[in-house]
Amino acid sequence: MTLIGLAAILWAILTFDRNTPFPRVRALVPSVGTAFVLAFAQVDGLLRRLLTWRVLVTIGLISYSAYLWHQPVFAFVHIAGYHPDLSVNLILVLLCLVLAWLSWRYVELPFRNRAYLPRRAVFGWAAVASIVTLAGGAWLTVTHGVSSRFTAQEMKWWRYADIGLMSRYVTDRFNNDQGVFSNGTYSRILVIGDSFAQDFVNMVAESGSWPAAQIRTVYIPVICQMSAVKQDVSKFIAQSDQPGCARSPNIVSSMPLIQKADVIVLAAHWAKWSAELLPETIRNMRLRSDQRLFVVGSKNFSPVNVRQFLSLGPSGREGVSHRVAPSVSEVNSILRNELPANVFVDQVRIVCGLNEECPLVTGQDGLISYDGDHLTQEGAAYIGKKIFSESSLAQAQ
Repeated sequence: MTLIGLAAILWAILTFDRNTPFPRVRALVPSVGTAFVLAFAQVDGLLRRLLTWRVLVTIGLISYSAYLWHQPVFAFVHIAGYHPDLSVNLILVLLCLVLAWLSWRYVELPFRNRAYLPRRAVFGWAAVASIVTLAGGAWLTVTHGVSSRFTAQEMKWWRYADIGLMSRYVTDRFNNDQGVFSNGTYSRILVIGDSFAQDFVNMVAESGSWPAAQIRTVYIPVICQMSAVKQDVSKFIAQSDQPGCARSPNIVSSMPLIQKADVIVLAAHWAKWSAELLPETIRNMRLRSDQRLFVVGSKNFSPVNVRQFLSLGPSGREGVSHRVAPSVSEVNSILRNELPANVFVDQVRIVCGLNEECPLVTGQDGLISYDGDHLTQEGAAYIGKKIFSESSLAQAQ
């Protein structure tokens, strides 16, 4: 039974991956395996002797400290702009283990020793530490992280590093536009897609396009993609994502909105398979002759390290460019070849040129994309003005 338990644990370690539905029934495999090891390992058994080996016992003693230490160690390495390879990561793991032993030896053990640190002292020092921490946090909140130490230009660029702030900008306008069309004589615009569709809605707003239109949105997660074809596309979707995609909106469920729209925009981080099936999807949408369709291609920029970018200065940043990823170029090429020119909006070619070398900042030294995929407010205005003046979208103004 002990060997069966060990085999179950090893099988889970070696075979479970990101596509494994977890938790669910498969979570029982390592859990029951662990229970077997704990329940049936004998004093004189090989596995018992292995698990009581001093090295493994020591790792077990410091494992929770290591778990706590690894987060700041790895986080600050990435914040500093480093992307360590496997060998450096192993060194960082060893560093975490050393820090874990030190905190176990000089923090955990003293706290557990009532003779060294009695209960009253523990609670007293904990109260002092809590008050100091709360006071420091309140001070940092009021001063916005002591923002006075930065210039106005630095503050603008540090805001780009605030992923939460940038993400809310991407999603908020799109989410507020979800719903049904209301009665009126204005043009009805329906934007369907993933976070790239959210970017498109921001492009519309920041460029001042379609000012008299009523815009409605439908969100289809990137992991699900957009398709309305007869064949089963579940083979293209990770097994762990299939239940969520089955519950998410799709082209078919959006048909009532599509039929009421004057203009339909499909914008997504297109996968190759959905791009290849898009002509069939469009045919199955059965659009009327008085409806306009636009398909917005994928875009691709480079994530930046704000600290390094700040050190370049405005003139240095202006000269930095990014070559579009081959996978994005391939998908855009499929869309370009399969769709009419008045339907496909190739924002990469418009913004980056035929050689697909994309700038990372606007002419006013604003960052275009904060993570390499999604747009800042300045980026939405910059690309929006270009695609609404240099693509077929100009005809729908």
